[in-house]
Amino acid sequence: MRKLIILLAALMLTMSGVALANHTPQFGIGATVNGAKPFGPNGVTYVRNLPSGARWLDGDRYGYRCAYTFLEWQGELVARVTFVRVDEAAAYARIFDDRMHEGLRDYDGTRGNGTQTGSPGDCPSSAGYASQSEPAPRPVITFDDGVTLETRDYNGLPVIPGFTFAITSHGTDCGRELALECVNVVAYQNGVPAVAVYYDRISDSITLGSNFVSPPITGAAQVLMSDGSFADVGLSVTLGERSCGTGIITLGDGREVETTVCT
Repeated sequence: MRKLIILLAALMLTMSGVALANHTPQFGIGATVNGAKPFGPNGVTYVRNLPSGARWLDGDRYGYRCAYTFLEWQGELVARVTFVRVDEAAAYARIFDDRMHEGLRDYDGTRGNGTQTGSPGDCPSSAGYASQSEPAPRPVITFDDGVTLETRDYNGLPVIPGFTFAITSHGTDCGRELALECVNVVAYQNGVPAVAVYYDRISDSITLGSNFVSPPITGAAQVLMSDGSFADVGLSVTLGERSCGTGIITLGDGREVETTVCT
């Protein structure tokens, strides 16, 4: 009888823990990099019931390599956010969560059984990120459906010496399950990539926005001269914008002049 009471008490505590985890107003996902926590002491906050009516759902964590959550809107999973340590930084970066109930959803969005079913090997790839050489604005990512459902603004994160954040890409070439469009963010320590955060739009019901600026593409354009010859002019072109390049060309009479060509 005593054993039965102890077992029942343990079961009630376990159930209570699950209930509390599911009903805390918010949870966090973050990372520890060489002892520092660039996303804050408890990670980035995800609110279970947003003022917009959308809500963040518990996902799962696979070891210390990655963790993820889903954004639900009008009963549909519309977005997913994944934190994953960069492969080259595996020796010192660790992903953690705070008050997220793990094992509730698999990476494909299907419901889990409340226990971790994945392994670190199931995390999306995070290889191939180059060191950061130029400063970049702190990322701002939005999820919209006519109105803004949620904004993830990195300007609200703590300023820790040596740590910077940058959007490395925004497009449809994601290479991840379910992802229709994605914004990839990297956290750097002293210019070295440490943690990647993937913002995936997984439904056509919403739009995904960001303050990403495409890096300029350098090249050359040929200009037809009045004497029938061609001259090369260096260009620096930013996709989606009208851009100009300036270079030195030699005229037919031998004179060198500076000229500008715009796309």
